[in-house]
Amino acid sequence: MTSTAGPHDLTVMVDYQQFYLWDAGSSPQAPTDYDEVDCARMVKIAPHVLVVQPARNDKVPVSVEVHVARPDLDLAGADHVVEATIDLATGALQVHECLGGAVLELSVPSDVYLATVRFYGLGTLGEKGLDGEDRYVIDLWPSPPAPLRVVRQWDPAPG
Repeated sequence: MTSTAGPHDLTVMVDYQQFYLWDAGSSPQAPTDYDEVDCARMVKIAPHVLVVQPARNDKVPVSVEVHVARPDLDLAGADHVVEATIDLATGALQVHECLGGAVLELSVPSDVYLATVRFYGLGTLGEKGLDGEDRYVIDLWPSPPAPLRVVRQWDPAPG
């Protein structure tokens, strides 16, 4: 078992279609400059911040797990998958709501981490996009810095 923390199952209130993982000890600032590429990726990074952009603004289920090494992840069934680096220089990992506060605080070894963010149930959103069975799973482990990479791109209108 490579897990050092979690899984932590949370309910996160999403506003402006975003919530954050960040290093609270580094005085993080959420980015404000989004473009079409950022929106399509559904993940954006900034110094000490990883922004997850869920499909809707509402309470959504999120699971976070920190590992000591790269885990074997099952990507089956995931609609969208992104890998991105986050520098947790002080080891004060928080899951933080956009307009609310921290919903999870973990002390992890100070390091650079690779995060895999998996999006599930994106095709279940209602017509107005306010309800659905979407959920978000985030795994992190120490890793050298790497560029943001979309492993699987969500296509809302396949075919």
